Amino acid sequence: MAIHDGVRFTALFSEIRAAIAQATLFGMASVSILALLPLVVRDKLARGPIVYGILLASFGMGAFIAGMSNGFLRRTVSQNSLMAFASMACAACCLSLALTLSVAVAARIAGLDEVISAFG
Repeated sequence: MAIHDGVRFTALFSEIRAAIAQATLFGMASVSILALLPLVVRDKLARGPIVYGILLASFGMGAFIAGMSNGFLRRTVSQNSLMAFASMACAACCLSLALTLSVAVAARIAGLDEVISAFG
């Protein structure tokens, strides 16, 4: 019953539908880096599981930094501006990760992408 009420409420308000659509599209785009990371490590960087673990640790560090700065950014920047910046920066991270051949640069990009994805 509660799920039915939630779906009905969502269907009635266009603002909620727009927010859900925006969050879904951004989430699917931003998770692509994490989904394709094993292929980047193996094919682009020509490395193994240790480097994959380092890049995953970079994602974790980025999530920690995003959690620590979340309140400040949400108070100072509007949601629409934050979403626009996060979308552009996520696209830049995807492109940068696809073009880099350096593990150190890839680790920084992975961490930065996680920080950005948390605000989208």
